[in-house]
Amino acid sequence: MRGDNVDFINLDERDVLWKKQAACRGQDVQVWFPTLYRKKEQQALTAICFSCPVQSECLEYAGGESNDSIGVWGGLTGKRLIRARTAMAKGVSATEILKQYV
Repeated sequence: MRGDNVDFINLDERDVLWKKQAACRGQDVQVWFPTLYRKKEQQALTAICFSCPVQSECLEYAGGESNDSIGVWGGLTGKRLIRARTAMAKGVSATEILKQYV
């Protein structure tokens, strides 16, 4: 994965439009899926997410992914990401979930 960029290869057509607007597009994938987060790095990543025009769409996409806590999705990681996926499975929108963290 090293050297790969967040270009969202192999996507459904419906996913492509929002992903083209993602603030992380073109950045090193390893940055967004580290094995260990340092607080400063995590704060920098989440700041990018919270300024992203498609943050909610990203979190919604993550809701359909595996139930692990790996990666930064919509500005959430770890336990927050797991809680967001659980809430979305119960019908809570990504937009409503993200309002907790603004």
